[in-house]
Amino acid sequence: MHGHTYEAAVRLSGPIDKHMGWLLDFGEIKTIAGGVIDRLDHRCLNEIDGMTDTTVGDVARWATASLQEKLGDNATCDIRVLGATGFTPTVADDDLQATGMRVAFGFPAAHYLPRLPATHKCRRLHGHSFACDVVADNANAVIDRLRKVYPLLDHTLLNEIDGLDNPTSENLAHWLWTRLGDDIALNEIVVRETCTTSCILRGA
Repeated sequence: MHGHTYEAAVRLSGPIDKHMGWLLDFGEIKTIAGGVIDRLDHRCLNEIDGMTDTTVGDVARWATASLQEKLGDNATCDIRVLGATGFTPTVADDDLQATGMRVAFGFPAAHYLPRLPATHKCRRLHGHSFACDVVADNANAVIDRLRKVYPLLDHTLLNEIDGLDNPTSENLAHWLWTRLGDDIALNEIVVRETCTTSCILRGA
C-alpha cells in the first residue's frame, strides 16, 4: 500500500456562447470538477466504485468519465503524479539560512491519522508524494544514512513503521531526525505533504 500526490487538469472544448462570450461559466466548471476531485481526494483509490485499476491512466479515464456525466463528451481530465520516485537525493547550498548543505529527496507513501475525528478526511487512508529536505554540515553523511532509512519509507503505509503509528508531517520529521541525526550535526528537516502543506523541524 502506498500513495501519491496527484495534479489534475480539466479541459473543456466547444463553441463559444455568443451572448455570454464564454464557453461555460468557470465557476460552474470548478464546482463540477471539485465534486469529482472530492470523490478521489484523501481516498484509497482501490475502493472507489468504477475504478478498475489505479494507474495514472486509469484514474484519468475515471475522472474524465465522471466529468462527462455533467459536462458532456468534450470534457477531459489529465492526471499526473507529482514528486520523484526512487532514491535520487540532490544537494545544494542552503541559500536561505547558510546553515549547511541541503539534501532533498522524495518518496511516495500512504498514511492515515488515527487520532482525528472519523469525519476528518485525513483520518481516511490516503497517500502523498512526500518531499523532504535535510540541512546538515555533512551532506555525504546524510546521504549515506538515508540509503538505510529510505527503503523503510518508500512505497509503504507509514502507519506500519515502528514509531510512526500517528504519521503527521511533524512526527515524520521527528522520526527522520532521530534516525539521521544520532551522530550527524543536523540543522533542519523539512517534510512536505503537498506543495502548500509542510512543516520545518529545527532540533529534535
